[in-house]
Amino acid sequence: MDHLLDCTNKLFRSKGHNKCFPAKVKILTAVLKFIVDAISMEFAHLDPHTCMKFALEYVQFISSCFRKYSLNQLQLKEEGMHDTLLCVNSSFTYGAKLINLVLKNLFDASTPQLVAYHLANELLNLTVCIEHNMGHSHATRLLSAANPWIPDLILAFGSFHMMNHQIAVDSESVLPSWLSVLARIELFELQGSGSDEEQTETVTKETDFLAFKKLMGTVVKMLRANHGVLDGFGTTVLNILLIRLQSRDFNVVLGLLHFICVKLIKDDDLKQNELKKMLASLQQINHQIESESENSSNSEDELQVLQSAKTFIESVLNCSSDSPRKQ
Repeated sequence: MDHLLDCTNKLFRSKGHNKCFPAKVKILTAVLKFIVDAISMEFAHLDPHTCMKFALEYVQFISSCFRKYSLNQLQLKEEGMHDTLLCVNSSFTYGAKLINLVLKNLFDASTPQLVAYHLANELLNLTVCIEHNMGHSHATRLLSAANPWIPDLILAFGSFHMMNHQIAVDSESVLPSWLSVLARIELFELQGSGSDEEQTETVTKETDFLAFKKLMGTVVKMLRANHGVLDGFGTTVLNILLIRLQSRDFNVVLGLLHFICVKLIKDDDLKQNELKKMLASLQQINHQIESESENSSNSEDELQVLQSAKTFIESVLNCSSDSPRKQ
């Protein structure tokens, strides 16, 4: 297995993507399938970290190539494109199944692995990459393959906080592209549609992600069904959000807070005294916003965004403070 993975790593580093990309995808998909089947059948003892690291690098490789394709830096014939996208759909399934197999052991041992978190992020990033660079129809097909595995992506993303572990700060300092797109979608919903040129441009951008929007609707429904999972998932998003706030990425902060405070948290959760980790994170973010609002270098628009963000948080915190506590 080590020799096999060493050979595939050479494929990642080799040049000539234009001519060999479809063939590489077929080979790498077959390798990923072999790994997943071997783990599933307990055919051999495989290091889960090494296997997920391979899957992570493979998904990153696919996303990079599709970005090059959209910039005309990579040429693909129609037949090659069709076969490649079929392999990508299969690879998504294998990557998610790998997470599923590894998570069973992780939760039994209460030892989350950072690479599972990163792999879940990259698979979600792949959904927006395909929709942005290849179009809505291809993204819809990918998400049809992804739907059965959404619970595993959710668990992997929130596993650290669900098991009361902390993710390394540098891991949460990078804003995943799927969260960036989600923030823009939420910001557009918050602002509403208008007739000026800037809003028209925003509408065009957000309608590029209709399939992803549907995916996130499914994610919300699944999260609402389990408070423990929701608390872990939401806390992970809020920790990333806090770092974006410290980086003065205020629009992302507002968009993600709209998602958290309007879509995820409902009054019933607060009445049952659930989501304690999320509430603690919201309090921390609220203090940071208050501090940031006193910065004299902020423009009026920035102050307005911060005030809107603070309003969302306080609506949740006030509802929480008014709710009866569990005995």
